[in-house]
Amino acid sequence: MSNGWEGDARYVVVPPWLVTLVFAALPLAWVAIARPWRWLCSKLGDCPSCGYDLRATPGRCPECGTITP
Repeated sequence: MSNGWEGDARYVVVPPWLVTLVFAALPLAWVAIARPWRWLCSKLGDCPSCGYDLRATPGRCPECGTITP
């Protein structure tokens, strides 16, 4: 009885640098987007830690407790 499998093995050869590049792309994209966004938010008066609007309470973030300069 045959199940359609002839017994020939096929392999896909992938270079290690390509695997590293694929798995590193998402964290690198997150860092590239998140860092400037946090910097921009802190310049606009938001908490640099959690992003809470600090215009009403400029000394300390009421959401996470971070002391702001």
